[in-house]
Formats: sequence, C-alpha cells, structure tokens
Amino acid sequence: MITLASVAFISAGLLLAVYAELFRRVVVRKLKQPPRAFGYGYLCLAAALLVWGIAAVLGNQHWLEGSVMVGNALLLIGSVCMLQVVFRGNQRTSTIAVGAGSLGAIAFLVWRVMFYPPSPELVGGILLFHTATPVAVVLGLVLLLIWLPASLRVAQILTAMPGLRPLRSMYYSVYTMATVAALLFLSAKSPLVVALAFAGIFLSFLMLSGTTMMVDKLGKR
Repeated sequence: MITLASVAFISAGLLLAVYAELFRRVVVRKLKQPPRAFGYGYLCLAAALLVWGIAAVLGNQHWLEGSVMVGNALLLIGSVCMLQVVFRGNQRTSTIAVGAGSLGAIAFLVWRVMFYPPSPELVGGILLFHTATPVAVVLGLVLLLIWLPASLRVAQILTAMPGLRPLRSMYYSVYTMATVAALLFLSAKSPLVVALAFAGIFLSFLMLSGTTMMVDKLGKR
C-alpha cells in the first residue's frame, strides 16, 4: 500500500543516492586524493531509506521490524565508511578506527536485538520507529561524532579548491542542519515531529545536491 511514509522514504533515498553520485562525479573527479568513502557512506544511508520505504509499502509488521534492523546495519556500515574520512591521512589510525567501528557495529546490533527489539508502527501513513532512548542516544552519538565531523571535513577539503572558499559556510550550515534534523527524527515520538524532521533532512540534501552542481559549474570557469 502506498503511504506517505513510503513516498517520503523512497524519495529521500533516491535523493541521497543522487547526491552520492553527484559527489562521485564532481568531487572525486576534481580531487587528486578524493575521500571516496564519503560517497559510499551516503549510498548506505540511501539504501537504508529505500529499505524503510519498501517496508512501508508492504505494511507488514514483520517486514517493518526487519527493515529497522537492516536500516540500522546499513547506517553503521556507512558510519565505518565515514571513519575513513574522519581519519583521512593517517592510515594506521584509520585502520584501527575501522576495525573498532566494525566490531562496535556488530556489538550494537546484537545488543539491540537482545534488549531493544524494534517496534515500528504506521500511524496515519507516517512511520514511527518508537526508538528506545538508549538506542537513540547511541545512534545520535554516531551522527554527532562520526557523520558530522566527516561531512565538515569533506566540506573543508572541497572548498579549499580555487574559487570555492565562499561555499564553505554554506556547506557547514547545511550539514549541521541535516544532522540536527536526523537527531530530531531519531527521538521523534509523534507524526508531526517525524514529518518536520524528515522535511528538514530532505531540504538539506536537496540543497547539498544543488550546491554540488554549483561546484561543478564553478570549477569549469
């Protein structure tokens, strides 16, 4: 069944996939040592959103619950990719961080299944995850300590190119807005808050996609 949640998640997933592809085509092509893992991280996040969208179409509780765990796994795989960006330039530290992050991701998934199994619910066409507070705190810390620093670092690397310095504050602002919206989404307990948070995420990546295309045009001048 087509619901607001399915349309929103699938649309956002496709938007993030477009952003990841734009990043690959524009940024990776322009930099001699591009942070490729950054694009892979967002592809994982796009896949998570698409999984949630498909589960919302199916509407079956079993599929919804399974999609939450698959989405969490994809988010954590993406987080491991982002660790490579955070520790870019220090191969040894990056390798240790990726190894520790992978083990931590596995431990988190086991912990969640055993103690905080997902209990999502479709309410008025909107998917509520009902994320337990400890789970929301851990995922929130992942976003704040891994995704945001990685995004800001990529923005710094990208805007260091000739003629792009004025875009740095825009990148910083939009990545921060996307992180705040994602944190709000994780802690949302009502359809209204979910809708507002999701709108913030969608708007952020629409702006990032547009800015990345702007980078491509500025780079051709």
